[in-house]
Amino acid sequence: MSVRSAEKRAEQILSEFGIVRPPINLESIAKELKVHIQYESFDGELSGILIRNEELGEYIIGVNKEHADNRKRFTIAHEIGHFLLHEGNETYIDTSIRYNFRDSDSSQGTNMDEMEANAFAASLLMPEDMIEEYIKNHHGYIDYNDDKEIKKMAETFQVSVQALMIRLAKLRKFD
Repeated sequence: MSVRSAEKRAEQILSEFGIVRPPINLESIAKELKVHIQYESFDGELSGILIRNEELGEYIIGVNKEHADNRKRFTIAHEIGHFLLHEGNETYIDTSIRYNFRDSDSSQGTNMDEMEANAFAASLLMPEDMIEEYIKNHHGYIDYNDDKEIKKMAETFQVSVQALMIRLAKLRKFD
């Protein structure tokens, strides 16, 4: 797997589910994938967890309900990425369960699975073609110095300004 493959997988999911405009409905994607989303209070910086019980066919994304809405959306997209791209680590409770954590280390860029899940999440929430369509319909360019314009675009995609700026930079969308 690679970061580009993870991005392509996100594009495939959007295509398979016929999603053509933002904001991306993550709950419907999870439901189609038969993954349950559960909101809980987690200690520390833990944003989310993906739990897979293959024996029972149960898949749960746990999301820290104390976090901001945009962060929760990125966490869900990140965990969907793990669900589709990675097996996860194995632990035993009464049965074998695989899990992936999203925490403050996830964004550090040191673990390939985490980099792929982050790339998947960014591509799922802010698909390149939808970014291009948005830009085309708003002057044909993005002025990263226009805080109101950037904030409006982030609200359209229901992501943080920081996540949007990172995505726009990676896509080389600034003039």
